[in-house]
Amino acid sequence: MITKHLNIFKYLIICIFLCSCTKSSSQTATNANNSKIKSDTYETVDLKSIISKEDDQIVVHQLKNSIIPLVMYTFKGGNSFLEVNDHIIQFPIAFDFIHSENLDTTKEILLFKRNNKYDILLPTFSEGFTTFTLLEFSQDGTYKYLGNHTYNNDIFNKIKNTPPEKRIYFLKQGKTKTPGIYVKQGNNDLLFSEISYPEPDPIANEEIEKINFYKKGGSSQNLKTYPSDLKGMWGVICENELTVLKINKNEGFLSLYDFNAIYINLKVEKSSNKKEYLLKYASVASQEDYYKENLKIIDDEISKDKVIGKLILQNSGKAELQWIGLYNMKKQKLEFVGNDFLLIKENGGKTPLILEPCK
Repeated sequence: MITKHLNIFKYLIICIFLCSCTKSSSQTATNANNSKIKSDTYETVDLKSIISKEDDQIVVHQLKNSIIPLVMYTFKGGNSFLEVNDHIIQFPIAFDFIHSENLDTTKEILLFKRNNKYDILLPTFSEGFTTFTLLEFSQDGTYKYLGNHTYNNDIFNKIKNTPPEKRIYFLKQGKTKTPGIYVKQGNNDLLFSEISYPEPDPIANEEIEKINFYKKGGSSQNLKTYPSDLKGMWGVICENELTVLKINKNEGFLSLYDFNAIYINLKVEKSSNKKEYLLKYASVASQEDYYKENLKIIDDEISKDKVIGKLILQNSGKAELQWIGLYNMKKQKLEFVGNDFLLIKENGGKTPLILEPCK
């Protein structure tokens, strides 16, 4: 009887041992699979955006996380920059983080880590769609622009009843080298299928200079400019004298908007950068009231301090106009941007805007 019990006990021990080995082997395989999955996906990094400084022209956000120091510099109505370990990266397109559909969209910035690389999703929301710019960077400040990712109509129709702040976005490596942006909808992962690569704006040296000055305790407004010595006239099509930019030293004249025939006077200042001139709104030269539903200017609402465009002279005699737009202080947003600016519209909506010298 005792021998029988001992045999049963030995049998149980052997079974437990075999089960343990099987479980250990299974666990090892599972861990290997998890490890493999982890190496091919993007970890979400907890990020909190906090406004640390603000003045008339610039907002500074600390993008707090536990891994890498990140600071966002956003010029109101202008360019945005990301500082990575003292390396400054300009975003390839301008963002209005503070006043996009009354949302502080910096709260929707997402950060991901994959091996030694980081990917940041920068959102711009509007009523009809959501676009994310995807930027990959390393701790040493090297970076790669991975395009603008926008919902197509099919995806938007599936998620339009979900508020933007409650949508769950994530990255996943697909068949291409560019990671895809997905949004969760129930049990489905919907891939953004419209990706574009607009031409990045040239590095805004003056604004980087302002950032460095600001970091030292100065004001973003106090960067030195000089009286303009520039005279000339430029246009997309010089034969059309109604759509030109004229500059006579410190003053200028610009064709702004076609629907209500708006022309404005400019203040012109020379930048510390060679061959670069800053344009500011001075006053309305003339405007009509042809279309009440279209844009018009109320003079007191438009900032006269903010730069509305930069004219950069080229060796060929041509000039590049980096257009920003007029900043409406009451509405707290830019106006006369994109095709609402006559010269961009005349150029077929294309930027950069290269103007011909006109005689």
